[in-house]
Amino acid sequence: MGLPSHRNVERFYLRKENKNMETIHKYKIIGSCEIEIPSHFRILTLQLQKGEPFVWLLVDTDAPKRKVMFYVVPTGVQVPKNIAYVGTFQIDGGNLVYHVFVKLG
Repeated sequence: MGLPSHRNVERFYLRKENKNMETIHKYKIIGSCEIEIPSHFRILTLQLQKGEPFVWLLVDTDAPKRKVMFYVVPTGVQVPKNIAYVGTFQIDGGNLVYHVFVKLG
């Protein structure tokens, strides 16, 4: 059984009928962490900026906020259940590879 795809995350969190004010916001990923964000969002990308991992989200700024759990998992480490893949980043010249997931639900 595979993990939910990035597209499933988008469908889960962004309701197309609610097209209020949508803007792009950047959130720093500091290890596995809980981030308070608007409840209607779509993950755009995960990238390093100045050597630090960030996730960029398209958010509905009128939606109520909620806490969303992001997990950072090194290669070779067991992945928690019921999470969806966001992206992968490398540091230390590619010697360290991490994979970011988001908890659904």
